[in-house]
Amino acid sequence: MAIVARVPPASTGLLLVIAMYDCGHAYATACACSAAVATGMALGSPFVGRLIDRRGQTTVLLATAVVAFAAMAAFAVAPRGTPTFASVLLALAIGGAAPPVPSCARGA
Repeated sequence: MAIVARVPPASTGLLLVIAMYDCGHAYATACACSAAVATGMALGSPFVGRLIDRRGQTTVLLATAVVAFAAMAAFAVAPRGTPTFASVLLALAIGGAAPPVPSCARGA
């Protein structure tokens, strides 16, 4: 289970680069989205970790999974002409709400 739990956070940035380039965006825009995912993870992880300490793993993991899924779905169905700013904000939300499953699996 630990290897499966580590795949999504590691591959999300690459997935967004491929998706953005496939939609006709430049690599610079695609890489900005990838950087936004990494930044969102860096900024959101301490907050999510504190929430897990206060509320418990199950509640927080479920909530972050729902938010990350909603942001990823919004990114996936966004029309081709979506402005770069909106794409970067969605990527930031995807990274910020990434559920810390590997950390929780080690702690359980």
